[in-house]
Amino acid sequence: MSHKGDCWDNAVDDKIELIYQKDYKTRKQKRQVILEYIAVYYNRIRMHLILNYKSPENYENERKLSKLCVCLI
Repeated sequence: MSHKGDCWDNAVDDKIELIYQKDYKTRKQKRQVILEYIAVYYNRIRMHLILNYKSPENYENERKLSKLCVCLI
């Protein structure tokens, strides 16, 4: 956890837990797992405080839907 004004959040801890959960045979394999974590879980699924505890994917879907509803009115 960070202090007020710092740019760090729990994401660093989440990634560290992911990395040390198992042994990787190669650096390339470890890199692939980290990139998948960021692309799939962190950027799409993980709930973010700044998005009112919604996942980025849900937040974007709600925004698109609200824009569509405004256009239809």
